[in-house]
Amino acid sequence: DSDMRILERQLNGLQRHWGRQLPAGDVHSLFQSYAVQPTIVEESGQKKLNWSFDVSGFSPENVSIRTQNGKLEVVAKHSEKSEHHQQFKEFTRIVGIREGAQLEGMASKLNEKGMLTIEVPYSPPAIEQKPTETVIPIQHE
Repeated sequence: DSDMRILERQLNGLQRHWGRQLPAGDVHSLFQSYAVQPTIVEESGQKKLNWSFDVSGFSPENVSIRTQNGKLEVVAKHSEKSEHHQQFKEFTRIVGIREGAQLEGMASKLNEKGMLTIEVPYSPPAIEQKPTETVIPIQHE
């Protein structure tokens, strides 16, 4: 919730800076539309969370992945300097990791087209079954 308030303040600052409105609507909905959700795949009876990121245009040695406090962070950076110009670009995605993800089994692959795939074994948390009917005994006096 506090993250959304920070994003809302930043969005409002950008709106003031640009002097126009950004896409209308609830800020939470706006950012949710850009959120990266994992797909759930099943291989040999084992479920996995799977994220894909396009990091083409970045050298593999300039791409990093880490987890911290229930979040997955992917960062890629590229910079070029010449006598007449300087260019810098950065890619950052921070996504929540679902409960039930087994981080010790996390693996990543970067293909020749620059698609980064991250997989982590996943065991969905058990859903507690609540009884739909409860019989209340009657005490006789």
